[in-house]
Amino acid sequence: MTTLHPALQTQNISRLPGSLQPFARKVMNLRSWAAIPERQRSQLDALKNEENLGLLPVIYANLDPSLIPFLDDIGTLSVSDPRIQNAMSTLRILRNVAAGPVFPRAASLDIWHRVWPWVEFLVWYADCALSSWEATPIFRPLAVISRVLAADPSTNLVITSTIDIIHVFATVWTSLMQAFSPSIEIGIQLESISAALYALTRATHRSSLSELLDACGGSPKTLLLALKQHISLAAAHPRSSHAQYMINSAAVLVSYLGTVSRETVRYLQSNGLIATFVSAMNIGDAVGLGSPARPSALPSVIQLMYPPPGYSWVIRALEAGLLEHIITWGERMGPTPVSEGVFVELFDKFLFRHLVYYPVIVTMKKLFARLESAARSEKFTRSGLYPRWHALKALVDARAVILEAWDAGGRPSFLPCHNLRCDQVGERHGFRRCSVCHNVVYCSRACQRNDWRDGHRSECQLFQAIQETSAAARFNYRERSFIRALLQADYQRLRISISMATVDFMAKKLNTPFCISFDYTSGAPVAADILPISSLKDSEPVAPHVGRIDRAGGRLVLHLLRIGRGGPNMIVVWPLRATTSEFQDGLKHIATQVAAGLDNSAAEALV
Repeated sequence: MTTLHPALQTQNISRLPGSLQPFARKVMNLRSWAAIPERQRSQLDALKNEENLGLLPVIYANLDPSLIPFLDDIGTLSVSDPRIQNAMSTLRILRNVAAGPVFPRAASLDIWHRVWPWVEFLVWYADCALSSWEATPIFRPLAVISRVLAADPSTNLVITSTIDIIHVFATVWTSLMQAFSPSIEIGIQLESISAALYALTRATHRSSLSELLDACGGSPKTLLLALKQHISLAAAHPRSSHAQYMINSAAVLVSYLGTVSRETVRYLQSNGLIATFVSAMNIGDAVGLGSPARPSALPSVIQLMYPPPGYSWVIRALEAGLLEHIITWGERMGPTPVSEGVFVELFDKFLFRHLVYYPVIVTMKKLFARLESAARSEKFTRSGLYPRWHALKALVDARAVILEAWDAGGRPSFLPCHNLRCDQVGERHGFRRCSVCHNVVYCSRACQRNDWRDGHRSECQLFQAIQETSAAARFNYRERSFIRALLQADYQRLRISISMATVDFMAKKLNTPFCISFDYTSGAPVAADILPISSLKDSEPVAPHVGRIDRAGGRLVLHLLRIGRGGPNMIVVWPLRATTSEFQDGLKHIATQVAAGLDNSAAEALV
């Protein structure tokens, strides 16, 4: 037989002040707080720290499941019923004891076995017979108690495995939010709401997404509305210490959803959850972090920007005021350098990396113009965030020049015919795409037949295998058109250095297939590298293009673009055609001379 934890045994009452011990024993024996005068009840309720641990045997006795009313009587029960009132008083006192710094965690499992039957009954009773307002005094201590007891690993395992736990705490969570009132102490309400969502999320990790959605109203829409209300309550009370926990508890649930259902997260993203989190950026997070300037909501915003297509979510965050908050954080942080952590992740993995998408550039340029005065404040220009801000603005300005030229040209979307014996270039709508691999286009049926005979017959299956990773599959035609304009602008800017690197490569590895790699995933000026195709990983989709390079005879150069799209980097293969091989033939001729002893300065002059 399992031994009851010593803290719950009768002799532990001796830890109470001597004058209160007889009253505590009376409550324990009669299973009723009403058995003693109000004055002594208040004195017992007011005990703190180690003294109130003597109440644990009394609490344990008063949560005897045999005291729970029969379910058949639920229709006739009143909230003033002595049994319900006694349970509510006991749970409220347990909440105070459990929240103390010396609460014996090892007693959690024994207490949970007494708490859960009452929780299940009270939540069912409140759901059937009470309004959200009437149920609040019942629900408020339940969430906090469960959070404290779950700090014990074995108890947490039991709690999260309990049948119907998700429905119980979903009811508690949503009811507490519905009954929120500014006339009641804000901190207590926020703490209870946060604890209820934590309890719900912990239980969700051992259940299915469908159970969570069912418990929260049956659809992603009702879950979204509840999360928005939860975050908005925190944002409305940024100075409350419990507002930080509110944001953290919502972040934990969003993080879980990201691991089990991309569709649900996409629904939350598309329907305003990012903007709701951004609205809570004014809540400083001092919990376990080195800097109080870091907001609780920022990791959640980053989490929501990870899934592809990341730039759509970046735009939503920007439009909701993300850049304004960066200025505020910088002014609070002061001159402390920022070299790692969540701010580096924000700039390097999202703001810099998504400046290959023209809608992001348009949005940022407009916002930088609007925030020009605020960004010149002395506090911000001296802050540790300003160097990254300055680099971001410089990159936006540079990309905006390319964007304006592309826009002035009518946002052209030209394509070359993939028949290597044809030099036709035209608008995309005038071309036909291969119906099998969807990777190559032709200006006419005749060109399609000729290229099939020349080699596409053997390449088509290879292209089909990489269909999902092709530029056509990953970007719409306007995005492809701008990225092509960006690539061409960078190629022209770097043409001499690329040509010299190509000559150097050819001189060392003549007739070795190569590609030109452009990295668009950082805030640094784009640089180009020459890489042998054989050095690329199998996961990088270049194999189908190798045969075309051989057939092109110097008129096709493979470009490898590293682009951010949500969290992970993405490799995009971008072949560019020339109408003649003269330029590549010239580089090869210079490379032959370099291999024979021509010095670099002479080679550069020839290039």
